Order: sequence, then C-alpha cells, then structure tokens
Amino acid sequence: MQALRALPSVDRLLSSGPGADLVDTHGRQAATEALRAALDAARAAVRGGAPAPDAAAICAAAAERLSADAATALRPVLNLTGTILHTNLG
Repeated sequence: MQALRALPSVDRLLSSGPGADLVDTHGRQAATEALRAALDAARAAVRGGAPAPDAAAICAAAAERLSADAATALRPVLNLTGTILHTNLG
C-alpha cells in the first residue's frame, strides 16, 4: 500500500496553493470536508488499482464538489398575480 502513503494529508492540502484558495473562497470547514471526501475517493481508487493522484487533482475534485454544492436549485420567477387580479379600474 505504498500508493496510499503517496497521498497528501488534509493539512498539507489546506496549506498548499489550490487548497488555500478553496479555504479563502468557501471557508475552512467546507474546504476541509470537500478535501476529505476527495481523499476518500482517491483512497478507494488507489485500492482499486488506480495510480495515486497528485495534490492538484485532489484539490480540483474538491473544487468541483464545492461548486456543485454552491449551485442553487432555485430559479428566478415573476409574480404577476397582482397584475392579473388588480386592474386599477375601480
């Protein structure tokens, strides 16, 4: 399991360039959770026989997760009920 030892720690990722940018953008707690999830996925891939990803790839996966979490499901709508019900005729 030498490949698992090649994976960086969460602390090292948080202090590196891309990880520090994630902390600045999304906050330390959210960035830490996303990096842990990305590391868990990387560990599972390594156990499956894939090569160990580098720190930049792990940070990119965490950034994708944070972007997906930040995307909102709400859409802007126009409330025109007042226009239809009130015609200003009386």
